[in-house]
Amino acid sequence: MTYQAPIRDIMFNIEQLSAWQEVASFPAYSGVDRTDAQAALEGFGRFCEEMIAPLSAAGDETGARLDGEDVVMPAPYAQAYKLFTAMGWQSLPHPAEFGGMGLPRAVGAAVLPASRMW
Repeated sequence: MTYQAPIRDIMFNIEQLSAWQEVASFPAYSGVDRTDAQAALEGFGRFCEEMIAPLSAAGDETGARLDGEDVVMPAPYAQAYKLFTAMGWQSLPHPAEFGGMGLPRAVGAAVLPASRMW
């Protein structure tokens, strides 16, 4: 069985639980609509399906190890993290002038669980 990102469920939560209509009316988000949020999350979902989900096998086979005071993860984890940051997924809610996508925090919160695995 392969992982499929639950974008429909995430969008439901964002729309229904984050006061999306109210947040979308703020001047900071005047150029952002639901389709922007969904497009970003679909892209992140593909990243999770293709890059993060397969890490489970490497984690199970190789595992982490302690090297002095450092925890060393299998090599694929470091590669996935570099790609995660290079693609800017951690910056979804940050202002565009600082390299972010300027999306509401509720959208950025959807990527936080993945970023905590590193």
